Amino acid sequence: MAHKKNWEDDLMALIFSDVLKKELGALLEGASPFFVNVQNTFLSEAYDLMDGDEITGEIIELSLGSEAFPEFQSRSITLILKRSAIFDQLFISKSDWRHHFREWGIVTPGYRLELKLITAMQKATNVTLRLYSKRDVRVV
Repeated sequence: MAHKKNWEDDLMALIFSDVLKKELGALLEGASPFFVNVQNTFLSEAYDLMDGDEITGEIIELSLGSEAFPEFQSRSITLILKRSAIFDQLFISKSDWRHHFREWGIVTPGYRLELKLITAMQKATNVTLRLYSKRDVRVV
């Protein structure tokens, strides 16, 4: 008998890579000053997300030039969303920043972060959404 594929067996995600940047202005609650950008078409527009919503996922890779940090591979991460006209800014949560990034000395912009975003929690409704539940969507 053929095994029927259950869509819930796999965690599909939004996958992208960007260079870490630092915000010098006011921060959203729970956010560190360090963020990455992703086109809002793939995240806040697609899922009706607002400033302050929490995005969870995992780190695929963290690097600076040719130096990679394998300690971060597959580490879970929480990001705080801030919308803008073309890109969503995804701020590393203050907790993740303090307990992981800072302690490895990753305290300046310029590192490349490749992420796999899995869920979004809408703070206004307290609803958690699976992102791209049918297939991985890779932003290039």
